[in-house]
Amino acid sequence: MEVNTSKTKIIKFRIGGRLCKTDIIKYHNELIEFVNSYIYLGINLTTKLSFGYQVKNVKLRALSSMKSIKDLALTSIKTAVDVYNLKIRPIFTYALSTYSKYLKLNDLLELDIIKASYMKRILGVHCSTSSTFCSRILNANTLIEDIRPIHILNTLIWDVYQTILLRKQNIFYCKDFVSTPGFLTSKWKLPNQKNRHLLIKYSYHGFHHLVCRNTAFHEADDGCICKYCHYTASKRHILDCKSLLCTSISDIKRLL
Repeated sequence: MEVNTSKTKIIKFRIGGRLCKTDIIKYHNELIEFVNSYIYLGINLTTKLSFGYQVKNVKLRALSSMKSIKDLALTSIKTAVDVYNLKIRPIFTYALSTYSKYLKLNDLLELDIIKASYMKRILGVHCSTSSTFCSRILNANTLIEDIRPIHILNTLIWDVYQTILLRKQNIFYCKDFVSTPGFLTSKWKLPNQKNRHLLIKYSYHGFHHLVCRNTAFHEADDGCICKYCHYTASKRHILDCKSLLCTSISDIKRLL
Protein backbone atom coordinates (compact mmCIF):
# COMPACT_ATOMS: atom_id res chain seq x y z
CA MET A 1 0.00 0.00 0.00
CA GLU A 2 1.32 3.43 -0.93
CA VAL A 3 0.98 6.35 1.48
CA ASN A 4 0.84 9.96 0.27
CA THR A 5 2.85 11.65 3.02
CA SER A 6 1.89 15.15 1.84
CA LYS A 7 -1.76 14.35 2.61
CA THR A 8 -1.08 12.37 5.77
CA LYS A 9 -1.34 14.25 9.06
CA ILE A 10 -1.04 13.35 12.73
CA ILE A 11 -3.05 14.83 15.58
CA LYS A 12 -2.00 14.24 19.18
CA PHE A 13 -4.86 14.51 21.65
CA ARG A 14 -3.76 16.29 24.80
CA ILE A 15 -4.99 18.74 27.47
CA GLY A 16 -2.68 21.47 26.27
CA GLY A 17 0.94 22.49 25.89
CA ARG A 18 3.44 21.96 23.13
CA LEU A 19 4.47 18.75 21.45
CA CYS A 20 7.32 16.81 23.02
CA LYS A 21 10.70 16.81 21.34
CA THR A 22 10.27 13.09 20.83
CA ASP A 23 7.01 13.58 18.92
CA ILE A 24 8.58 12.83 15.57
CA ILE A 25 7.13 10.27 13.23
CA LYS A 26 8.59 9.39 9.84
CA TYR A 27 7.39 7.25 7.00
CA HIS A 28 10.11 6.15 4.56
CA ASN A 29 12.36 8.87 6.02
CA GLU A 30 9.73 11.58 5.39
CA LEU A 31 8.38 13.58 8.33
CA ILE A 32 4.65 13.37 8.96
CA GLU A 33 3.22 16.71 10.05
CA PHE A 34 1.50 17.13 13.42
CA VAL A 35 -1.59 19.35 13.21
CA ASN A 36 -3.86 20.99 15.82
CA SER A 37 -7.08 20.07 14.05
CA TYR A 38 -8.12 17.64 11.35
CA ILE A 39 -11.38 17.00 9.53
CA TYR A 40 -12.04 13.26 9.54
CA LEU A 41 -15.21 11.94 7.90
CA GLY A 42 -16.74 15.40 8.15
CA ILE A 43 -15.95 15.93 11.84
CA ASN A 44 -13.43 18.57 12.88
CA LEU A 45 -11.21 16.94 15.50
CA THR A 46 -8.97 19.10 17.71
CA THR A 47 -6.16 18.27 20.12
CA LYS A 48 -8.43 18.89 23.14
CA LEU A 49 -11.37 17.03 21.59
CA SER A 50 -13.54 20.14 21.85
CA PHE A 51 -16.09 20.63 19.10
CA GLY A 52 -16.32 24.41 18.88
CA TYR A 53 -14.66 24.42 15.44
CA GLN A 54 -16.98 21.65 14.27
CA VAL A 55 -20.04 23.62 15.36
CA LYS A 56 -18.82 26.82 13.66
CA ASN A 57 -18.07 24.91 10.48
CA VAL A 58 -21.52 23.31 10.49
CA LYS A 59 -23.16 26.69 11.12
CA LEU A 60 -21.30 28.33 8.24
CA ARG A 61 -22.25 25.53 5.84
CA ALA A 62 -25.89 25.70 6.89
CA LEU A 63 -26.07 29.49 6.54
CA SER A 64 -24.36 29.27 3.16
CA SER A 65 -26.89 26.69 2.02
CA MET A 66 -29.75 28.98 3.02
CA LYS A 67 -28.53 31.65 0.62
CA SER A 68 -29.30 29.36 -2.31
CA ILE A 69 -32.97 29.12 -1.31
CA LYS A 70 -34.81 31.92 -3.07
CA ASP A 71 -38.03 33.70 -2.09
CA LEU A 72 -38.50 31.97 1.26
CA ALA A 73 -40.64 34.85 2.45
CA LEU A 74 -43.13 34.09 -0.34
CA THR A 75 -43.49 30.37 0.33
CA SER A 76 -46.03 28.96 2.71
CA ILE A 77 -44.78 28.27 6.22
CA LYS A 78 -45.46 24.56 5.76
CA THR A 79 -43.39 24.40 2.58
CA ALA A 80 -40.58 26.42 4.15
CA VAL A 81 -40.46 23.98 7.07
CA ASP A 82 -40.32 21.03 4.67
CA VAL A 83 -37.42 22.65 2.80
CA TYR A 84 -35.61 23.20 6.10
CA ASN A 85 -36.00 19.53 7.06
CA LEU A 86 -34.78 18.36 3.65
CA LYS A 87 -31.95 20.80 2.97
CA ILE A 88 -30.72 22.38 6.22
CA ARG A 89 -31.37 19.85 8.97
CA PRO A 90 -29.13 17.11 7.45
CA ILE A 91 -26.17 19.51 7.53
CA PHE A 92 -26.11 19.88 11.31
CA THR A 93 -27.42 16.42 12.23
CA TYR A 94 -24.71 14.59 10.27
CA ALA A 95 -22.68 12.54 12.81
CA LEU A 96 -24.13 14.71 15.60
CA SER A 97 -24.79 11.69 17.81
CA THR A 98 -21.03 11.01 17.99
CA TYR A 99 -20.20 14.32 19.67
CA SER A 100 -23.47 15.86 20.96
CA LYS A 101 -22.75 14.89 24.59
CA TYR A 102 -19.47 16.84 24.47
CA LEU A 103 -21.06 20.11 23.35
CA LYS A 104 -20.68 23.13 25.63
CA LEU A 105 -23.22 25.86 26.27
CA ASN A 106 -21.71 28.18 23.65
CA ASP A 107 -21.90 25.34 21.13
CA LEU A 108 -25.63 24.92 21.75
CA LEU A 109 -26.23 28.65 21.36
CA GLU A 110 -24.19 28.67 18.13
CA LEU A 111 -26.25 25.82 16.69
CA ASP A 112 -29.46 27.65 17.61
CA ILE A 113 -28.42 30.45 15.24
CA ILE A 114 -28.95 28.11 12.28
CA LYS A 115 -32.69 27.63 12.77
CA ALA A 116 -33.18 31.17 14.06
CA SER A 117 -31.61 32.56 10.87
CA TYR A 118 -33.85 30.36 8.74
CA MET A 119 -36.97 31.51 10.60
CA LYS A 120 -36.01 35.14 10.05
CA ARG A 121 -35.66 34.51 6.32
CA ILE A 122 -39.12 32.92 6.26
CA LEU A 123 -40.61 35.95 8.02
CA GLY A 124 -38.63 38.48 5.98
CA VAL A 125 -37.28 40.29 9.02
CA HIS A 126 -33.88 41.73 9.92
CA CYS A 127 -31.21 39.44 11.36
CA SER A 128 -31.28 41.46 14.60
CA THR A 129 -34.93 40.53 15.25
CA SER A 130 -35.45 38.56 18.46
CA SER A 131 -35.09 34.83 17.84
CA THR A 132 -37.56 34.16 20.64
CA PHE A 133 -40.13 36.36 18.89
CA CYS A 134 -39.60 34.45 15.63
CA SER A 135 -39.95 31.04 17.25
CA ARG A 136 -43.09 32.07 19.16
CA ILE A 137 -44.85 33.59 16.14
CA LEU A 138 -44.07 30.45 14.13
CA ASN A 139 -44.95 28.25 17.11
CA ALA A 140 -41.61 26.48 16.66
CA ASN A 141 -38.98 25.02 18.96
CA THR A 142 -35.37 26.08 18.95
CA LEU A 143 -32.91 23.84 17.10
CA ILE A 144 -31.58 22.45 20.39
CA GLU A 145 -35.10 21.64 21.59
CA ASP A 146 -35.61 19.74 18.33
CA ILE A 147 -32.52 17.56 18.67
CA ARG A 148 -32.80 16.97 22.42
CA PRO A 149 -35.14 13.91 22.19
CA ILE A 150 -32.81 12.20 19.70
CA HIS A 151 -29.27 13.23 20.63
CA ILE A 152 -27.69 12.97 24.08
CA LEU A 153 -26.66 16.30 25.62
CA ASN A 154 -24.67 16.98 28.77
CA THR A 155 -27.29 17.16 31.55
CA LEU A 156 -25.74 20.15 33.34
CA ILE A 157 -25.31 22.06 30.08
CA TRP A 158 -28.91 21.29 29.12
CA ASP A 159 -30.19 22.62 32.46
CA VAL A 160 -28.31 25.91 32.01
CA TYR A 161 -29.58 26.17 28.43
CA GLN A 162 -33.17 25.71 29.61
CA THR A 163 -32.69 28.46 32.20
CA ILE A 164 -31.49 30.87 29.51
CA LEU A 165 -34.39 29.89 27.27
CA LEU A 166 -36.92 30.41 30.06
CA ARG A 167 -35.50 33.85 30.83
CA LYS A 168 -35.83 34.89 27.17
CA GLN A 169 -39.40 33.62 27.04
CA ASN A 170 -40.31 35.55 30.20
CA ILE A 171 -38.98 38.73 28.59
CA PHE A 172 -41.04 37.95 25.48
CA TYR A 173 -44.31 37.48 27.38
CA CYS A 174 -43.74 40.72 29.30
CA LYS A 175 -44.26 42.60 26.04
CA ASP A 176 -47.44 43.02 24.02
CA PHE A 177 -46.49 40.80 21.07
CA VAL A 178 -49.28 38.21 21.42
CA SER A 179 -51.98 40.85 20.87
CA THR A 180 -50.61 41.88 17.47
CA PRO A 181 -51.88 40.81 14.01
CA GLY A 182 -49.00 38.40 13.51
CA PHE A 183 -50.24 36.30 16.45
CA LEU A 184 -53.97 36.86 15.98
CA THR A 185 -54.14 36.04 12.24
CA SER A 186 -52.78 33.19 10.14
CA LYS A 187 -53.35 34.20 6.52
CA TRP A 188 -49.74 35.41 6.33
CA LYS A 189 -48.64 31.78 6.65
CA LEU A 190 -50.06 30.97 3.21
CA PRO A 191 -47.98 31.17 -0.01
CA ASN A 192 -47.47 34.42 -1.99
CA GLN A 193 -48.21 36.73 0.93
CA LYS A 194 -46.27 39.75 -0.33
CA ASN A 195 -46.99 41.80 2.79
CA ARG A 196 -45.91 39.09 5.23
CA HIS A 197 -42.73 40.95 6.14
CA LEU A 198 -44.68 44.16 6.78
CA LEU A 199 -47.19 42.45 9.07
CA ILE A 200 -44.47 40.66 11.04
CA LYS A 201 -42.37 43.82 11.38
CA TYR A 202 -45.47 45.75 12.50
CA SER A 203 -46.10 43.06 15.11
CA TYR A 204 -42.48 43.27 16.28
CA HIS A 205 -41.55 46.97 16.33
CA GLY A 206 -44.66 48.67 14.94
CA PHE A 207 -42.51 50.78 12.57
CA HIS A 208 -42.21 53.16 15.48
CA HIS A 209 -38.94 54.51 14.09
CA LEU A 210 -40.78 55.87 11.05
CA VAL A 211 -43.01 58.21 13.04
CA CYS A 212 -41.17 59.09 16.25
CA ARG A 213 -39.27 62.37 16.56
CA ASN A 214 -36.55 60.56 18.46
CA THR A 215 -34.34 59.13 15.72
CA ALA A 216 -32.07 57.23 18.12
CA PHE A 217 -32.73 53.56 18.83
CA HIS A 218 -35.16 53.30 21.76
CA GLU A 219 -38.22 51.55 23.15
CA ALA A 220 -41.47 53.43 22.69
CA ASP A 221 -42.74 55.20 25.82
CA ASP A 222 -45.09 58.00 26.87
CA GLY A 223 -42.47 60.60 25.92
CA CYS A 224 -42.46 59.67 22.24
CA ILE A 225 -44.05 62.23 19.93
CA CYS A 226 -45.22 61.61 16.36
CA LYS A 227 -43.40 63.86 13.89
CA TYR A 228 -46.49 63.95 11.65
CA CYS A 229 -49.48 64.55 13.92
CA HIS A 230 -47.50 65.75 16.98
CA TYR A 231 -49.46 63.53 19.35
CA THR A 232 -48.03 60.88 21.67
CA ALA A 233 -46.66 58.03 19.55
CA SER A 234 -47.22 54.57 20.96
CA LYS A 235 -45.27 51.60 19.63
CA ARG A 236 -47.80 50.98 16.86
CA HIS A 237 -49.03 54.51 16.38
CA ILE A 238 -48.42 54.40 12.64
CA LEU A 239 -51.89 52.98 11.85
CA ASP A 240 -53.59 55.44 14.24
CA CYS A 241 -51.86 58.60 13.02
CA LYS A 242 -54.47 61.07 11.70
CA SER A 243 -51.94 62.76 9.44
CA LEU A 244 -50.50 59.68 7.74
CA LEU A 245 -53.89 58.08 7.03
CA CYS A 246 -52.43 54.56 6.98
CA THR A 247 -55.48 52.34 7.25
CA SER A 248 -53.82 49.01 6.56
CA ILE A 249 -50.46 47.25 6.74
CA SER A 250 -49.96 47.61 2.99
CA ASP A 251 -50.21 51.42 3.30
CA ILE A 252 -46.95 51.43 5.27
CA LYS A 253 -45.07 50.65 2.03
CA ARG A 254 -45.15 54.27 0.92
CA LEU A 255 -43.23 55.33 4.01
CA LEU A 256 -40.36 52.89 3.50
